[in-house]
Amino acid sequence: MAIVGYGDIGAACGKVIKPFGTKVIGIKRRPDVNTDEQRQNADEIVGMDQLDAVVSKADFVVGILPCTE
Repeated sequence: MAIVGYGDIGAACGKVIKPFGTKVIGIKRRPDVNTDEQRQNADEIVGMDQLDAVVSKADFVVGILPCTE
């Protein structure tokens, strides 16, 4: 599962799905800045520059994005 917009809410989504054995990849604007919870609830955290590659391989894509420009 790819979670686009992997902030606090995205990490909470990862926490719910990880126990089912799902590989979780968080995609965020600044992949180098993460909380402990974000690191625990994702197998991998990547930047927006890898969006196309990750989404093309994901079985599910969850978009949790703010309504900003």
